[in-house]
Amino acid sequence: MKVLKGYVKNCARPEGYIAECYLAEECMRFCGGYMKQLGTIDTRQYRNKDMRDEMILGGRPFIGRLPIVMSDDMLQIAYNYVLYNTAEVEPYFE
Repeated sequence: MKVLKGYVKNCARPEGYIAECYLAEECMRFCGGYMKQLGTIDTRQYRNKDMRDEMILGGRPFIGRLPIVMSDDMLQIAYNYVLYNTAEVEPYFE
């Protein structure tokens, strides 16, 4: 029901927007079944699916393929942040 309520743009007449958007979504799902190169709405993979929360030190860039150049001060701040806020290095502090 929450998904259907999300379709509503005009609160005075919600049933029209719900029906229109639901029909549009059903049409997209139906047509997506015939297009092999495109996934349907329900079967799309999320772009960050391969990343895990506990893996912050490695990964792939999110800002395209452009490298980010940091100054020495900013690099030291980032290094200290990772060092003091990562659970994996806590045993080395003790």
